[in-house]
Amino acid sequence: MVVDVRLNDRLTVPFLVDTGASDILIPLAVAEELGLPMRGLETAVYETASGEAENLVTRLDSVQVGEARVENARAHISDTQAMGLLGGTFFNNFIFQIDVAAGEITLTPNEKVRAGIGESQWRERFATLRADRATLEENLEEAERERDSERARFLRRRLDELESELKDLEDEADQARVPQKWR
Repeated sequence: MVVDVRLNDRLTVPFLVDTGASDILIPLAVAEELGLPMRGLETAVYETASGEAENLVTRLDSVQVGEARVENARAHISDTQAMGLLGGTFFNNFIFQIDVAAGEITLTPNEKVRAGIGESQWRERFATLRADRATLEENLEEAERERDSERARFLRRRLDELESELKDLEDEADQARVPQKWR
């Protein structure tokens, strides 16, 4: 099924509905037309029907189909796909019903999910970063006790990076209106 998708309140393009895809896929030409930055983005490997694909990962300010809207949606940019795929980072925000014969999709907001991620996934993301931080802090204390300045310097740098990751996750959770109890 193909639907018209409005991206970042600027551009409407046809996308294939792919409820089995984890993220939204944007063709490179669409990303360029939107003016999305291409440098400095992380990459991720995705399993596709054709095999593995490594794509740039980005965020879209908004993704809208009819009245259904998702903000701050994770997406990846493909230089091999000609048409976008509307996947989980959109559909996970809704309870949906697809009537292929009628060519209709019914979307009802899913209050148990924020930004395409459920409560257990949000909790896991925060718990993992906090556990990593606790381990780094213990290792840093040990390095300082042993007066291993080179190791301590490395651990402080890594701890700063981890704090930045945790702040970014907090910002992402704030934008997605994730309840504090999920963090």
